[in-house]
Amino acid sequence: MYTYTVTTTETTKARGYKGEAIAAEYLTKKGYEIVEKNFTVRGGEIDLIADDHGTLVFVEVKTRTGDSFGYGDESLTATKKRRIKSTIARYLNDTMKSDDIDCRVDLVEIEIPRNGADGDAGHSHITHSEDIEL
Repeated sequence: MYTYTVTTTETTKARGYKGEAIAAEYLTKKGYEIVEKNFTVRGGEIDLIADDHGTLVFVEVKTRTGDSFGYGDESLTATKKRRIKSTIARYLNDTMKSDDIDCRVDLVEIEIPRNGADGDAGHSHITHSEDIEL
């Protein structure tokens, strides 16, 4: 169980970085090796890049404090998906020496209760969707 409480003064960006840290810890415990964090190129970013037993995994992390703004997968608009695809292509082109790379895209959604809302004492809920369609 991952415990974290959101404060009212915390920025969305800071909350996102904490969600990415929770996701990285979660994936590491599942046996993934984190290869890179926050790979950024003009026009796009990949939150986490991991190795899952020989498969290169590009991980989009969505951190929420509730569902009032929708669920994490709902924020993957067509534009966001295009940016992710473009950034993955750039990463593969710039860093991989082979064209024969087994890879996939995963979505990790982190829900962090605001100040321990609903009596949950601040425990985060993680949903991991493997091999999402872009």
